[in-house]
Amino acid sequence: MEKLNELTPPELILLQKHIELGKDHLIEVLGKKGFQDFLQFGRPSQKVIDQIKTNDTETAGNLILAVNTIITGTFGGWMGFSAMMELNLGSPVIFGLVLSLATLVGATIGYQAFRSTKQAVIQTVQTLQVLQLESEILQKIHKKRECELHEIQEDLCAAVNELSPSKAKPSISEWSLALNGAIDEKISSYQNHPAYLFLKKEITLIKAQMKKNFEEGSSEKEVSHPSDGGHKRELPPVIEQLIRSYPRESAASKSWVSRNSRIIFISLIPTLLGGFGSLFVYLGGSTQIAKAFECNNLVAFLTSPHAKSIKLAIAILVTLYFGFSFLYSNKKNHKRNMEIEKKREEILKEESFLTLLDEKLFKFRQVREDAEKIREMFLIADEKKV
Repeated sequence: MEKLNELTPPELILLQKHIELGKDHLIEVLGKKGFQDFLQFGRPSQKVIDQIKTNDTETAGNLILAVNTIITGTFGGWMGFSAMMELNLGSPVIFGLVLSLATLVGATIGYQAFRSTKQAVIQTVQTLQVLQLESEILQKIHKKRECELHEIQEDLCAAVNELSPSKAKPSISEWSLALNGAIDEKISSYQNHPAYLFLKKEITLIKAQMKKNFEEGSSEKEVSHPSDGGHKRELPPVIEQLIRSYPRESAASKSWVSRNSRIIFISLIPTLLGGFGSLFVYLGGSTQIAKAFECNNLVAFLTSPHAKSIKLAIAILVTLYFGFSFLYSNKKNHKRNMEIEKKREEILKEESFLTLLDEKLFKFRQVREDAEKIREMFLIADEKKV
């Protein structure tokens, strides 16, 4: 986002901290409309949106699973209660009331299931938008930190030329050696100066500290650790292992089935058995209701051997569809969670990069300060010489 280029690193960090506090905090600060406007700054790729958005298969599956439970529960409860109380199933009034109740509740729950599926997708997209924006902010901070580091390195290389104009401007990899040569050459010109010994002693100490910071800042090691003055820290092994390693992208995760096999098994079996059993409320109960209303032709058809085979085939096919809908819906939810997890992993990786870059930047800032001290000491010596 181009607008982020106009912000300073502290402003970018402040913006990131607001995002880290979550959606409720952003709505409290910006208001609902402001939050929606803010989301427009972070746009996930179209490929990601296509993977997480709902479709007719998922919506229909969730809808049918919810409505089937309501309808079979209503009619099953009515038929069971009538049998226990020895009531007549053939009452048109009672049948109409039960049918109206099942239709009303089924439509309400079905609509809520539809809305819930849509809302889950909206929340996932909003979460990804916020995470995308946070990732872009961290990338901008990283870029500005690298620009600052480059400027410091340019200043350090220029400092060599200032101390020894005859020398060519060194590269940053040759800087330490070139600076030592320039300083030694500069100090040798002050041998007759009254403060020569003091100047040489102080600059030698600064050079040693500057060399140490430069080497630590230029080190390619993933994590550097400050010395403890000979004191050995007693840290738990797990903490020691984590602080001495660099957070990397996790290895390829297991497939959704492998990762959730136990949960799938525990949840799928009741879904299949419950769906299979509920179908016989329709298939078996329809015969009982037809008898109660004395629909003899319908009873004859429903009790024929041919109809029984059709009923069984319908029960098996619809049960398989219930199982497919359950698996498909859970797989889609898993994809949504994985996209969020992937984006959060990118953010953590970028934060780890920034941690190391800030450490490097801190060392080079100290090197620049030390180089400036040496330059000022020579300037003061020149004034005393005059």
